[in-house]
Amino acid sequence: MAAEPSLVERLQAAATATVADVGPTLEHDLARLQFLTIELELANGGEVVDAIVWSQRRAGVGRRG
Repeated sequence: MAAEPSLVERLQAAATATVADVGPTLEHDLARLQFLTIELELANGGEVVDAIVWSQRRAGVGRRG
């Protein structure tokens, strides 16, 4: 019988799947991507039940160069 994955393993798998899901949008204009925030919603037992992703890009308003 295989052991249940640890909480860390479940979080890593969920984060990997989340980044893969939004990957194509992250790859667009990579030079402006500054931050990526992944919020994982957990059930009482540590099961990942949902994920929310925010990306922040530099707009360059008013910058010269």
